[in-house]
Amino acid sequence: MLQTLLNMLLVIVVFVGLLAGLRCCGRAVQPETSRKLFHVSMGLFVLTLPLLFASIWPVVVLSALTIIMMIALRRVASLKERLGSVICGVKRRSLGEIYFPLGVGSVFCLSNGDRVLYSVPILILALADTAAALVGLRYGRLRFRAMDGYKSVEGSIAFFTVSFASVFISLRSFGCAGGGEAALMALALSFILMIVEALAWRGMDNALIPLCGFFILKAMRM
Repeated sequence: MLQTLLNMLLVIVVFVGLLAGLRCCGRAVQPETSRKLFHVSMGLFVLTLPLLFASIWPVVVLSALTIIMMIALRRVASLKERLGSVICGVKRRSLGEIYFPLGVGSVFCLSNGDRVLYSVPILILALADTAAALVGLRYGRLRFRAMDGYKSVEGSIAFFTVSFASVFISLRSFGCAGGGEAALMALALSFILMIVEALAWRGMDNALIPLCGFFILKAMRM
């Protein structure tokens, strides 16, 4: 029990530390870049949750606390001024910081200790979703109408490419499939999630990507 509480404290310290660190670097990077750096950093860190926690309840508690803290960063003026700029500095309307812990916590519970079913969707969320946003922001020229604005073909291609590599390498590393089978699974999963990311609005992709990734991957492995 003590070790579980210490691990929960570790997660909270990392969360606050990342916010503080990115806040200090805020003037050197654009708000969208700062937000995505936090996204990818936390996304990679939460890959360690199966190593830190053997049961579901600590992750449920941490997810709930994270959502409460994210709401506080938006609503409480003093917190918003100090740390909230990392997640609230973008001009577009997004609740991605709320959907992120919801998606991570849900997949952790659903995966029931299966590291592949947990790690692959979270890796896609951390890397592919970030790649789509940053490439689209900097290089996006071919734009299309999305649910809450415009997204770019370049961003979608970046999502697909990074997602394919993440899924393929993960499946091969875990020994879940041969080369050809892993490539087909990565191709199908990445294409479907690319469409999910393109259609999602107001940051909902932070929940839809890991959840859809989990259910699709689970169906493929049956």
